[in-house]
Amino acid sequence: MTQEQIKKDIDFIDEILFDLRNNTVGNAISLLKDWKHELQKEYSGVSKGVELIAQERKRQLGELGYTRQEDEKYTESQLAFAAATYAIPDHLRQYSKATKEPHFWPWNAESFKPAPRVVELRKAGALIAAEIDRLINSDKS
Repeated sequence: MTQEQIKKDIDFIDEILFDLRNNTVGNAISLLKDWKHELQKEYSGVSKGVELIAQERKRQLGELGYTRQEDEKYTESQLAFAAATYAIPDHLRQYSKATKEPHFWPWNAESFKPAPRVVELRKAGALIAAEIDRLINSDKS
């Protein structure tokens, strides 16, 4: 959601609150129905894959305790390398004989968590999103 859309939604909520304060409930209900319809239209194009990636990124930041500040430390494209590792199908990954970690994995072997294919692709997408955010925040895009 863009800043422009957020401002538009806030203005719209103000309009509804105004109607509710002035006892024009019917108008407020009508506005809410229109808003719901617009939101459904806007988000109906979001694919299940995009939703899964967003959920994974939210899980990384919440449940797993990773932070955007921590992501800022990965200035050598570690997030992108980790994403690439998860994106490569297991049967095509190459592993180090000494450490048993996948080639290009930027961290220790214990931190690599193989999973079913869709889960690995969710992780890859979320790590790419983290790398994009890091680059935008560091202004190195």
